[in-house]
Amino acid sequence: MKRCKGEFIGNWGTALFLALAAVPPASPQLNPEVPRVKPVNMAGDLRAGEKVYMTSCWSCHGLVGDGKGPASLGMKPPPTDFTRPEALKERSETEILDVILKGKSGTAMYPQPLDPQSSVDVAAYVRALAHSPLKEKSFLEGLSRGDREAGRVIYDSRCWPCHGPTGRGNGPASKALKPAPADFTDPDKVVSRTSARLYQALTVGVPGTAMAPQSLAEKEKFDVIAYLRSLVKYAEGQTAPPREPESGDPRAGKELYDKRCWSCHGAQGEGDGPAAAAMIPPPTRFSDYEAMKDRPSQDWFSAIQSGVPGTAMYPQRLTDHEAWCLVAYIRSLGRRKSDTP
Repeated sequence: MKRCKGEFIGNWGTALFLALAAVPPASPQLNPEVPRVKPVNMAGDLRAGEKVYMTSCWSCHGLVGDGKGPASLGMKPPPTDFTRPEALKERSETEILDVILKGKSGTAMYPQPLDPQSSVDVAAYVRALAHSPLKEKSFLEGLSRGDREAGRVIYDSRCWPCHGPTGRGNGPASKALKPAPADFTDPDKVVSRTSARLYQALTVGVPGTAMAPQSLAEKEKFDVIAYLRSLVKYAEGQTAPPREPESGDPRAGKELYDKRCWSCHGAQGEGDGPAAAAMIPPPTRFSDYEAMKDRPSQDWFSAIQSGVPGTAMYPQRLTDHEAWCLVAYIRSLGRRKSDTP
């Protein structure tokens, strides 16, 4: 028994030795393989850059790049407004990438942990924001063609479980959502919830919330925006102008104008207020008699009380009497050329 066991072990050891001996010795590796580095497309991919932006940048710089993200309040200096053409005009690609990767001292901009390609992509995207289609004529034309009723149908099929049947943000799914869904009926929030922001939210969603991108055609997005803008609730009796306009007091209207309107429309109604430079389309020139003379007073009343979709003109919380006084003053600003000295 012992002899058999020894023979077995001996035979097994010999076989192992012969097998190992048959393996050729490994040749020395003179040129170890260098890991491949993926080349960087320096032109940048705008779609990829948008994804990076919506992950890392939007909370400060805003959904549309205007520097008005939810985290921007109180920042000194404020985040860069990329929608201004001059914002990045003088900066080279290297300078922009340096800020992205290294941060910027004295600001809230800290280094971003991005790979080289992602850095180039987001740099290309923020450059493109100054020429954003949200500010082009086609966007404004799309807003003007928005069908409120068609938007209501889409809202009722997609949006009401979160935002509620009347847009108050109190749908059956809202209790479990943090942050809560947007309340589209609150006039005080209409100022910041521009049509451009609504379009962006429908297109890419809102990071950090339950609002996901919506698979809608362009026309459908404009329809939904038109409907959402109609959901704002005002005090009783302010949703539509009376059939017969009041004879407002232009002196009382001037007081309202000087408090609410001059910063956009200018002190003399020339559309040259300090806030006007960044507005597309620009504020209305009330001093242009030819443009003013054929527009009914009811139109001005509606613009004051309901806002003008696609512009910076948001609804004003005025009584009917105050609105008619403001209309009277606005009308007084229109001057015939013959009246101008």
